[in-house]
Amino acid sequence: MYRVSWVFLGWYLVGLILMVSFEVPAWLKFANGIFLVLYACCVIEIGRNIYGSWGFVIKRAAIVGVLTFTVEWIGITTGFPFGAYDYYPTLGFLVAGVPLTIAFAWVGVFFYSLF
Repeated sequence: MYRVSWVFLGWYLVGLILMVSFEVPAWLKFANGIFLVLYACCVIEIGRNIYGSWGFVIKRAAIVGVLTFTVEWIGITTGFPFGAYDYYPTLGFLVAGVPLTIAFAWVGVFFYSLF
């Protein structure tokens, strides 16, 4: 297993145990954003081992991240294509009303769908 994958798995298991057994404490609410970043990093690391090149994977991750962040920004400012919605800082630092971690979430989803 890859290094980042171990960190992601550990973070995931702690979150799962807290969500199933207890309530996630208020001081750990920041963990949602970290989960999304670790998920994307884990999938990028797997992609690097499949495709053999950091440059190939990082360039594509950046393209996916920028495009999906832009779609989310268009969505919250115009309501198109998803309808009216807003984000709160639960997922992390907001840039133009969109959590920066949303791009990481979409990178993880897109890349994982390729494997």
